[in-house]
Amino acid sequence: MQNLKWVMGLNVVLGALVYRGLLTFQPRIATAKSTLAKDAEAYMFVPAETAPLMIVLISLWLLYHRRVELFVLPKQGGPVWLVAPFLAIGVGIYTWAIYTKAADLQALSLIANLVGCAILWRGLAAVRVALVPILLLLFAVPLPSPVIANLIWEFQLQTAVLAGWMLYVIGIPAVVSSEMIMLPIDTYQVIENCSGLRSMQTLAMFSILMTNLFDRGGLHGAALFSLSIPIAFLMNGIRVITLILNPHSEIHSIHVAQGLVVLMGGLIALYVVDGLLAQVIKSGDSAPAQPIKSSNSTSGAPLAPELSPYSRAVAVAVIAAMMLGVQYLLPVWKYRGVAGLGVEQVLAELTTGTWESRDLPEANNDLAKVSFRRAYRKEYSRQGLGGYSASANPFSADAPIEVFWGVGEHLDRFRTPFSPKTAFPGRGWVVEDSGEIRLDGTESMITWRQLKSGTHRMISYHWYEESRGLLRETLRSFLALDRSPFAREFPVMAIRMATEINEVTPSELKNAHNRLTAFHGVVSAAVGLLKEQQRNTLQTEISRFLNFPLWERVFPLPTDGDLRIPSKFSGLVDSSPMAWALHC
Repeated sequence: MQNLKWVMGLNVVLGALVYRGLLTFQPRIATAKSTLAKDAEAYMFVPAETAPLMIVLISLWLLYHRRVELFVLPKQGGPVWLVAPFLAIGVGIYTWAIYTKAADLQALSLIANLVGCAILWRGLAAVRVALVPILLLLFAVPLPSPVIANLIWEFQLQTAVLAGWMLYVIGIPAVVSSEMIMLPIDTYQVIENCSGLRSMQTLAMFSILMTNLFDRGGLHGAALFSLSIPIAFLMNGIRVITLILNPHSEIHSIHVAQGLVVLMGGLIALYVVDGLLAQVIKSGDSAPAQPIKSSNSTSGAPLAPELSPYSRAVAVAVIAAMMLGVQYLLPVWKYRGVAGLGVEQVLAELTTGTWESRDLPEANNDLAKVSFRRAYRKEYSRQGLGGYSASANPFSADAPIEVFWGVGEHLDRFRTPFSPKTAFPGRGWVVEDSGEIRLDGTESMITWRQLKSGTHRMISYHWYEESRGLLRETLRSFLALDRSPFAREFPVMAIRMATEINEVTPSELKNAHNRLTAFHGVVSAAVGLLKEQQRNTLQTEISRFLNFPLWERVFPLPTDGDLRIPSKFSGLVDSSPMAWALHC
């Protein structure tokens, strides 16, 4: 028994060492200077953020809360043929997470290994007892970035509508335009951290905790979990209202404090709803908890009675030591493909002599800081009309065309080009009409939109190059395929073309569509040229190689004189249209 205690203690230490990457995982906080206020805001409100250490501690606490139920189970392990697949899956996911440097996927490995260890220790009955604490670890895995980008935008829009309605109820006139809330004295924007997505995740997790701590039934738990979503949405609307009405909300510490207070209000509201549900749903009184019985017999399969508790603990320690070895011995995948694209240079070559261009203000291009490796935003007009003299009509057939071209950063799983915001030329634009068309030179469907912001109207064309569809791109992001030998050779690019219209008439709409269709030929030619350049580079061939030890002795890399070696997140090479960069 003394040796068993020592081995169990060793398992705890090895587990902490093996999964320390998960425990310290921070997809967003690590990119900025850390302060207490920023860390609190990130943990509580940044949608892409998670708090794995906190979630693991809560899971362990729930397991401790179930210690009596676990230790009264028969001391007999489950079938070996059932234990082995779970442990193999856990080790396999962990190996992949180390190889691709996707630390968040270690949570899935931890779940599989805990299920396998529970079966090995006390059989399937132990899994049933510990199922909720184990599945709670899913909250340590952030949602895939394409899903987050689409959810955030929808939540921003709906939160703005809710806040505008609340202001109307309390007698404050407000106009809602997309994610913007316009008051007589000022204009406010519902930013991503105020979308409420992170608050919904937090309250959903606490609804599960309340269900288990208060021994609620399954129907009660499902109802509480479902109600946690509208509660979080309502409280987030209240948070936006408090930020608008508080003249000191621009101070960062006050901004965060208001959010924490409203979040605590959401927890109190959830607690009150739990109490009300307990009065309506009498599952706890009508179905008292019964002691869990062992049910490890599965079709007469051989159990593992020959393995003593000490032998099982040693087996787990051996597996943990193997995983620790993987952490230090497995070579991490390195990207050896083309790092950047000379988009701006290619466009410049194709438009010289026909179109004049000018850079649009950097302040309007805040998407480049979040979702893209590099983004371009320019305005193109026919040669000779760039100045727009007093006699020139800017809404004529030669009106300028605004072009946004964002190159996705596929090496960073927490940034994505698949943001609905890329379809809009700025803040506060609403969709009056939309549809889909297909143009030669672009494989994917192009979505056109008739947009309005105040007195301005535009027609925009928006599409993604090299996109495999939202579902497949979500899976690629979640599985970290772009940080493996399955990495894409050509990054996804979000492209938008837009031109203003003076009024909604058939002739104006026809001219706008003709202008965009004509310039689409330039854009599609640029895309084709970029792809052709990449296919002819040596870097593309190198990107297909696996990064095994001694691989470069068989397939040596070009010398430093042939290739540039920037940092992982450096800008794109701008020296010439044929310029390329290489990751190391």
